[in-house]
Amino acid sequence: MHGPGSIKVVAMKRTLLIFLVLSTLRAAWPTSAQADAAASGGPALLQRISVYEPTYFLPAYYSFSPDNAVYGNTLPNGQNLNRLEVKFQISFKVAMASSGLAKSVYAAYTQRSYWQFYRDSAFFRETNYQPELLVAPDNRWNLGAGWDIGFRVSPYVHQSNGRGGSLERSWNRTCADLIFERLDAGGDGWEADLRAWVVWRDPAYRRYNPDLAYYLGHFRPSVTYKRGPWELSVVLHNQLESAFRRGSVEASVSHYLGDNWSLYAQYFNGHGQSLIEYNHSTTALGVGFALRTR
Repeated sequence: MHGPGSIKVVAMKRTLLIFLVLSTLRAAWPTSAQADAAASGGPALLQRISVYEPTYFLPAYYSFSPDNAVYGNTLPNGQNLNRLEVKFQISFKVAMASSGLAKSVYAAYTQRSYWQFYRDSAFFRETNYQPELLVAPDNRWNLGAGWDIGFRVSPYVHQSNGRGGSLERSWNRTCADLIFERLDAGGDGWEADLRAWVVWRDPAYRRYNPDLAYYLGHFRPSVTYKRGPWELSVVLHNQLESAFRRGSVEASVSHYLGDNWSLYAQYFNGHGQSLIEYNHSTTALGVGFALRTR
């Protein structure tokens, strides 16, 4: 049993840790002015690094029905999952070169973590790692009525939780995206990304999660609307393919605060909140901060 004094000390330490994480993310990311300076002759590496998938930190993320059963006896001290936790995602891509054809070839990396931060002994219940080879030309072709179309291809996308044994979750894919944009000069307007993939049914996939694609599908459409400081996004996983019987919907809204930061809220409902519970359905809500990507 912890006394009031020790509880206050723990709360202060955790608040300080959250502040340090946010400060580190902010310090590591260039401001708009720094990015413009890099593009006009700054450090070569800085010119080639950019945000890929949304990058955010949610100090309050609440899952209404976490999947305790899947973890068995692997959780510290035999405890159940706390419904309130911290969720964050880091995602970036690095161009292979700053000019020529190679500038359209990227090495990308996305990491999503679920941190049981509010437990007496905090631990990461799940982290998903996704390195990716990406080909994303800047070209856009006009379709008329203000719409442009582009594409990108990911010949190799690996995603796993790195656990091994019965808790291992892993798959490899080849992905392709069609990107539709209707944006004004200030970047306001509509974006739609239609991503489809082929699953590599290799031995690891067949051994650890042979029905993963049944729940997460082969198609992920997303739609984003931007207006002024506001941005609204909806992402569907396997909803259309399964006639809304499986998969998930994830919606987010953000409001730009300045200096590359946005206030960010996220809603999730369905299967595949993380790889380890891909066949478990839950609903979750989170609030925090995101890095602005435009």
